[in-house]
Amino acid sequence: GALIGAPSHVVDVVMHALANDPADRYDTVAQLIDDLGNTSSIAGSPSSNVRNSLPVSVEPQVPHASIAVLPFINVGGEPADEILSDGLAEELIYALARVSDLRVVARTSSFQFRNYQGDIRSVGKELRVSSLLEGSVRRQGSRLRVTARLVDAKTGFEKWSQRFDNDFTDVFAVQDEISRSIVSALEGTIHATVSTNSRVKTADMTAYEMFLEARFNWNQRTTASIERSQELLSNAIERDPTFADAKAALAETMVTLAVYGAVAPTEVLPRARQLALDAIERRANPGAAHGSLGCILGMYDHDWAEAEHHFLTAVKSSSATATAAQWYAANMLLPMKRFDEAHVQLRNARAIDPISPSVWCTQGIAHHAQGDHATARQVLTMVIERHPQFGMAHYFLARVQADAGDRASALASLDRADALLGESMEALAARGVILGLDGQADEARQILTRLDSKAEGRYVSQVMRAEIEAATGNSAGCLARLDEALAQHATDLVWIGSRKVFAAIEQDVHFRSIAAAIGVVPR
Repeated sequence: GALIGAPSHVVDVVMHALANDPADRYDTVAQLIDDLGNTSSIAGSPSSNVRNSLPVSVEPQVPHASIAVLPFINVGGEPADEILSDGLAEELIYALARVSDLRVVARTSSFQFRNYQGDIRSVGKELRVSSLLEGSVRRQGSRLRVTARLVDAKTGFEKWSQRFDNDFTDVFAVQDEISRSIVSALEGTIHATVSTNSRVKTADMTAYEMFLEARFNWNQRTTASIERSQELLSNAIERDPTFADAKAALAETMVTLAVYGAVAPTEVLPRARQLALDAIERRANPGAAHGSLGCILGMYDHDWAEAEHHFLTAVKSSSATATAAQWYAANMLLPMKRFDEAHVQLRNARAIDPISPSVWCTQGIAHHAQGDHATARQVLTMVIERHPQFGMAHYFLARVQADAGDRASALASLDRADALLGESMEALAARGVILGLDGQADEARQILTRLDSKAEGRYVSQVMRAEIEAATGNSAGCLARLDEALAQHATDLVWIGSRKVFAAIEQDVHFRSIAAAIGVVPR
């Protein structure tokens, strides 16, 4: 627990230094020191939303050309314009990410400093950036006033500021002008230009506002908010069938619903495939479009070679996102047991999104998949210390604790996950597995009956139910459930080669044939 409460970049350096594979570690102490930087004391936490009250912080080496776009302030006060303010900031993140020499922090990390009132330099240290962009938005009727200010993150001094008064229909021109001004202000540290019309846009401003609201909802990452995002994007595309970025975003939203187990993959992924292909043809956001297609081709079609082609396109594009790198690691490289490559992609994701609980949670999952329960537990505990309301961290910690034999702690973690996630089928199934492994077969099968009952009104993956069958020693029932999961294209089927609960049947010919059919390697 020595890393609990440490800043994310410190944990990253330590994890790099202690990598399981020596080839993945630092070559020299000098490299480690260069990454770690110099120690300096900081009192208090840089943000009320970033729970990391630290007695000591370590100032890392910050890239000269790096920026974080903080949430723009909605000075008009209208709740509906909060989405516009966030959307404008997120669009600027996307536009600046296309500048090849500039490292841009992702929304998940930078937006944790919403309404931050402390020393702006602390934000720069936490996000490891040299510059910060602040702004405000006021909409009055059809008029839009945007104020933007670029700040030196080390000194707190202003580098550039400007106010824009335009008609709302000129919002894209404002975005381009701000991006160009930032590149100009950073002249000497980067060698790039921002082209106009760099984003695939729409002439229908109602569709555009639907798009912004949809992305706002997708970023909340609850089932209800993702379903709302799907509805809004569908409406935006209906208004403008040429709106390519909306199609890429809808594909990403549908993939998220399928991976979360919220809907049957057969209900959304065929449609998501067509949307992603159309978005790619129309040259939309490659990170979202190719990343989504990689998930579909791998987890649904089990065409891993073609999936990797699209994942690589996504992560190598000028608009590579933390989500694309995270999905490549979690949804392909880890199931394929290509652990070294998965850690590389997760480091890439953390470079873009340094304090994202989701990315760090996937880091814990990666160590768990390797059988390194101690490190997985440490990482997930750190996530919970910093983001105690992030329910999935409690859920995955429970799985780690259960596999490490600490079933009492695992059940306590599931209690917390239940309180945060509501009615989570994953948490319920994990409880059944723990009870089954603990010899409480009757209680485990009661949970299995509950899951079967739930499946009458909603999608519940057969993989989760197969795990309970395995935990209670019913190998035949387990294999039958896995056969059904294969027929249903269950996305979590790709994990059967990594789940410890299947260890007793991993040499079974039937089990190995299922693993071969989806192209994964048994444990």
